[in-house]
Amino acid sequence: MVELLYVEDDEDLRWLCTEILTDEGHIVHPAADGLEGLDVLRQVEGIQIIFTDGNMPRMSGSQFTYKVKSDPDYARYAATPIIGTGAFSDSSMSRLVELLKKPFESSELLRCIQQYCRK
Repeated sequence: MVELLYVEDDEDLRWLCTEILTDEGHIVHPAADGLEGLDVLRQVEGIQIIFTDGNMPRMSGSQFTYKVKSDPDYARYAATPIIGTGAFSDSSMSRLVELLKKPFESSELLRCIQQYCRK
């Protein structure tokens, strides 16, 4: 079981991925954009991996990953693996451990969890 943050502005995709990952036994904290994602990180201690879309309103995935990796308020998550989903700028790619191009298979999400959250 892994506790994770899933940031995605597409409500249907966010719901579907949350359901799939929950059915696999994971604890999923969904967020509709980067600002909601930051709220979750402020409130939850145990996030082990983050999935985030690139193009979102209010705060993009690039802005979100920059904040998580560089802001002292989120220092406890600085080493947390972040997987991008969708499009990201070249300049923000270095903050991602992997990029999943949409559309992706649910097996790719599960593989990322297994690969980056080994205990």
